[in-house]
Amino acid sequence: MATTILRGLLACALFSFAATIVPNAAFAAGGTQIVGRVLDASGGLPVSNAAVTLQHGNSAVSTTKTDAEGAFAFADVQPGVYNVAIQAAGYQTAISSDLFVVAGEAQANVSIALSRTTGGLRTISSVRVSTQGALQSTATFNQSISASTIQAQGYLRSGDALTTLPFVNGSTSSSLGDDLALSIRGYDPTETATLLDGHPIGPIGAFGQGYDYQTSPFWGLSNMEVVYGSGATGLYAIPTVAGAVNFQTITPTRTPQFSLEQGYGTFAKAFTGLQTTGYLGKLGYALAYGVQGTQGELVGHPTQWGMLGNPNSNGCPSGTNAPSIAAADIAACSYYVNGAYILRNMVGKLSYDLTPTTNLQVTAYNATDWANSPGNGDTDYYTYQESLYNVTNSPPNTTITLPNGNKVSCSSSSLYPVVSDAAGGYSCLTAGQYAATFYGPFGGGPGRYHDARNQDYHARVTQQLGPTQFVVDGYVDAYGFDNIKGFDPSANHYTDIYYTHGLLASDEYTRGRNDVMGGVFIEHQQHIGDNIGAGTVNPDLQLSFTNYFLRDTYQPNSKLSVFGNLAFQRDQNTATTYLNPRLSFVYRPTPDDVVRLTGGRSSSVPDPSNLYGGISFGSVQSYNPTCGSNLDSIASGNNPQLKPEDAVDYELAYGHRFAERTTIQADAYESSELNPLVSGTFPLSTLPSNVIPDLSGFLGKLQTQCGSNFNSSHFGVTDLFNAGSGKFKGLTVQTSIALSRDFTLDAGWALQSASYFGMSNDILVNNIFLINGSQISGVPLHRANFGIAYGDDQGWSGSLDGYFIGYPNGLNRPGYTYFNFNVAKQLTKQLALNFGVINVFNSNVSQWGLIGLAPYKPENQFGTDTSPLQQGSSAEEFGLAPAQAFFSLTEKI
Repeated sequence: MATTILRGLLACALFSFAATIVPNAAFAAGGTQIVGRVLDASGGLPVSNAAVTLQHGNSAVSTTKTDAEGAFAFADVQPGVYNVAIQAAGYQTAISSDLFVVAGEAQANVSIALSRTTGGLRTISSVRVSTQGALQSTATFNQSISASTIQAQGYLRSGDALTTLPFVNGSTSSSLGDDLALSIRGYDPTETATLLDGHPIGPIGAFGQGYDYQTSPFWGLSNMEVVYGSGATGLYAIPTVAGAVNFQTITPTRTPQFSLEQGYGTFAKAFTGLQTTGYLGKLGYALAYGVQGTQGELVGHPTQWGMLGNPNSNGCPSGTNAPSIAAADIAACSYYVNGAYILRNMVGKLSYDLTPTTNLQVTAYNATDWANSPGNGDTDYYTYQESLYNVTNSPPNTTITLPNGNKVSCSSSSLYPVVSDAAGGYSCLTAGQYAATFYGPFGGGPGRYHDARNQDYHARVTQQLGPTQFVVDGYVDAYGFDNIKGFDPSANHYTDIYYTHGLLASDEYTRGRNDVMGGVFIEHQQHIGDNIGAGTVNPDLQLSFTNYFLRDTYQPNSKLSVFGNLAFQRDQNTATTYLNPRLSFVYRPTPDDVVRLTGGRSSSVPDPSNLYGGISFGSVQSYNPTCGSNLDSIASGNNPQLKPEDAVDYELAYGHRFAERTTIQADAYESSELNPLVSGTFPLSTLPSNVIPDLSGFLGKLQTQCGSNFNSSHFGVTDLFNAGSGKFKGLTVQTSIALSRDFTLDAGWALQSASYFGMSNDILVNNIFLINGSQISGVPLHRANFGIAYGDDQGWSGSLDGYFIGYPNGLNRPGYTYFNFNVAKQLTKQLALNFGVINVFNSNVSQWGLIGLAPYKPENQFGTDTSPLQQGSSAEEFGLAPAQAFFSLTEKI
């Protein structure tokens, strides 16, 4: 596959280069002609009858409309800096990046890809689209969500909205503000590139910590785009085997704009957002600040630490008895919880025209979040069914020690003593009574929280010389995550910080129907962290790579476009060099049909912590015992022999338009992963004894839940290695139908298959949920969406959007359905009112993670569990948060 793509790219490049040296037109004496096309970003179909405005500063120079092929032209344009603004029914407003017209140039080209409005919602801000980005997005399968959707339907963060897209799978708990991981097409979440304005942010390496979408931005965005498939992605030629999530921030607008939004909702949610964009002479500005928070859906519920089964291993105050139902012990080991969560976003961007052909742009970005863990993640619930199963199969001790030192037993071996306020100081419980007494919330204790922050500083200089555009671009990104495990300073407090910086230099040459770009992108990341309570400092981890890239976009005629991207990646950590090509053909036989054929190959560099990060043990408080036959991993290790993963994929898509607002699109893909990084769990005894800490806390918690028959041989260490292969296949069909002038129906279905093959028995024996040829856990086989949107000329708009997520999914529950709703009214030109509800029908709600109640997870030949109760915390079922209503008022000036 790689050889075929390389040959195709070289042929394309040679043919394109030949085209560039043949003049397309003589220099125009009177001015330059600006020609371009407007395309649908997700389908690649031409957008006809769109209003196109040529802007020079704050002035509209000329206006026209696109033809059936989506083409437009402006003649006799004088030298200067221009923008092209597009407005089309059913699409977000779009404005091109600065277009430089140089004296003596015959023709300047621009292509713009429009994103559809979601659910008939009004657009808050315009989207600026570069020529390269527009052409590339129409040559790949991609989906986007406008920033207005997040606010209109009341999402807390953009990551939650992204999970509604086909092939984007989310993994989280039942809590509103808990950690959130996203994966594309069934690959591991760390194999998805997370980008901000095209460059990487957060942890980079595969199978490291990965970007936590708990802190994904919700304000100061113009758009969120998901690009699917392997290959070099975007301006920076970012390598990815799964795809990329790109957060696009707001940019200056030629016409000054200001907006203020204030919102309130259920669960004490409050939101404030300010945004302003415009130009002051040569200086453009875009500033945004937003803050929102909630107390969460779980507030005030009393929770017992470890159900008083073994309080010493769960953080109860010293002197607490166990097992106990004494009032003093219950009071000492109970606490109230809430799921407080607060998120802040800031964007500051300045653009200055140094000369008519030279532009400097600087951007500052900040995102922070704080989540109270007792109600955001520490919401495990030890169900009665799980409690009764464990009491029956691993009976409690029949002899206990009272506070006065006396050992007591009950009169029958079928009765179990517990400390109580009874006259003798203890009570005897049957198995059923014991299970009913010690089931319930299994939280980690008070004083626990986690927070994250992401600061990013980005500068770009663009120099236009005739048909050539030089770009020098650099950024510095700081991403940090803290996980605090309680009031006790001796408890485990984890801190991880990632410092990333990158430098890009590129040269783009545009002439006639051809656009060629070459350049180099250098990136380095430093990862530092520590475990404060354990008094350990993790090694200083470094990741460095260099990408040399060549890309070519060629349009021989109005029906065919060819996009090629060739990147050579040198990874210093693994001392390997890889070729990451991507080639797309887009054919439009008629204005109403488009066919896309894409092939790509890419590599995914392992996280340095997996190469030489040492041995890291988790905390006792976060340990959830599994009473089944597989090992419980309580530590992670490293493997210096790891090599990057490889992925090769093919994709075929077809789109057809029946009418101006009625379309259908089908997309099929097949992706093969070679040398995938596979996580294996091995007995803890394989580690040197001097690196193993005191295990009494882990052991006490294990035996409390699973019985005294379980010992330290049940503990394991997780390591990574390259093994076997992976196969990822999928098909999606999406349609948008204009039911009337005001109503639109959107529907879709997606099938995604994700499996590993060739895993040896050495891997399977300690990974009983890994089955050759079986669907990977957390990747739903089927997904579907259905929505009806409304929008009229009187200022009313709204939508009802439904989603079905099949099994196996990130919530570890049977297939489920939920609906979101919103209605909005434009009261005046400046004032708009909106009401939105997430999970409007209160479907599949659960405030807890219910241990032992999830569907049974299939096990390979080495597994012996026959029910989810045996699988314990591996069969923990999560649910959706209750319906969340949100009301907001927006004023725009």
